[in-house]
Amino acid sequence: AYDDRIKKARQARLAGLAGPETPEVLLDALMVWTLSTRHGREDSPEVTPYYASPNKTGEDFAGGLSRPDVACDAIRRRMVPPADPEHKDCVNWAMVPQIWEKPLADFTPEERAAAWIQEYDKTAAWLPAYSNVRLGIGEPTHLEDGGAAYDKRFAGYWRVAEIPGTVALPGLPPLVFKEAQEGGYWVATPSMDLLKELWPTWDPQILEAWVWQDSKR
Repeated sequence: AYDDRIKKARQARLAGLAGPETPEVLLDALMVWTLSTRHGREDSPEVTPYYASPNKTGEDFAGGLSRPDVACDAIRRRMVPPADPEHKDCVNWAMVPQIWEKPLADFTPEERAAAWIQEYDKTAAWLPAYSNVRLGIGEPTHLEDGGAAYDKRFAGYWRVAEIPGTVALPGLPPLVFKEAQEGGYWVATPSMDLLKELWPTWDPQILEAWVWQDSKR
């Protein structure tokens, strides 16, 4: 009764705990999960909930909604301006997420004449994105007073004086960045890589940065 999708998931091989032959095998697997994902206070531990989605579980372990404890001490103490521990997933978005959807009524004649349209499943894309981006481990280093050079090897936030542009690719919505209270714009490493890819001649002026010297995929 714990997971009524077992038969369907066994056929599609979707759920991580699907397919046990007996309830005892399922209970044993759940106990292994519970003991291995325990975190928080020793006298009052929390457990990462089981999901039948590897993408959702992987996102949690990388710092998702049910794992605020993975935020480093500097973020929890609000020392890192672009990160906000009160936000639901510990990130104050430097580059504002967009709903990249174009209503059919806005299609151009050329687009209407196309043979197909493209739809992306953002949920399924979370885990592959995490596998290709560097995540910071431990506490970050604060680089002040400008003069820091951008280094894509490090996870971090970089406060740049200017954004090279916002209109990136034809047919897609413009990029949106929030202006920092200190001036300039806080940009996370993946977004910096995107900007440098779209504007190859851009030489960012780094005003300050918070970077994790220990950064790993």
